[in-house]
Amino acid sequence: MTPRPGTLRAVGVYLDGEVPKLAGRSTAQTAISKWGGHGTHIWEHALWDVPDVYGNEARFFEPLPRVAEIFRDRAADQWALM
Repeated sequence: MTPRPGTLRAVGVYLDGEVPKLAGRSTAQTAISKWGGHGTHIWEHALWDVPDVYGNEARFFEPLPRVAEIFRDRAADQWALM
């Protein structure tokens, strides 16, 4: 998928082959990601302004809406049936 311009909803994952190397929040043009040990550096950068070691492919994923709420409601429904 292609992230929607101007939103930071999509999660971008950089891959080297099939191995994930870096993830961040993404728009169509930029990403915000943590670099360095223990995530000490948080950078907003152009989508492909990353070191080559992070690979040459990026995949984008939209977060699932209301995941915690859906899970809680489903668990409550299941508990009520017992």
